[in-house]
Amino acid sequence: MDYVRIVEAEEPIHATENTGSMRRCGRLAPGVVLLSVASLAVSGSILFPDRSPTIATVAGLASLSGGLGAYGPVDFHLQGLCDGVRQEAQEKLQASGWNGVFTEFKVVDARKQVVAGMNYFVKVQISENEFIMLRIFEPLPYTKEKPELAAVKLTSARSKVEYFDRT
Repeated sequence: MDYVRIVEAEEPIHATENTGSMRRCGRLAPGVVLLSVASLAVSGSILFPDRSPTIATVAGLASLSGGLGAYGPVDFHLQGLCDGVRQEAQEKLQASGWNGVFTEFKVVDARKQVVAGMNYFVKVQISENEFIMLRIFEPLPYTKEKPELAAVKLTSARSKVEYFDRT
């Protein structure tokens, strides 16, 4: 494999030599760095199978793609997503045998999961002492698709927000 030779300051600067699909310029190619990070993540999961992989961010620790992370304080975006699927959630619950109506619809807690878009797992208070869990999928913005209700289930005030698949 040919590498660029180091030139003295008196010599003119030459472009790097093409060594196939990658150029060597004395630095690590981005693909090599990405592969190294991926290898480190895989080896970490093999060495520590009982631990969830995490990465450091300015806001603290956040889960990698696929894991559930904290949503943070409830905001207008999340409440708006839930309001957008309110009618569909009520219809799905009634179709499954639940005999009730939503007298309120207030987001209490939430978690998020990075996928090819974002999954939101949201605990919503629907009456004074009734709660539901929503799973809302929000596609990536470039798709221009609307968020969709993936699943809904009844839950209790004490239950924690966690992953669930279907109703």
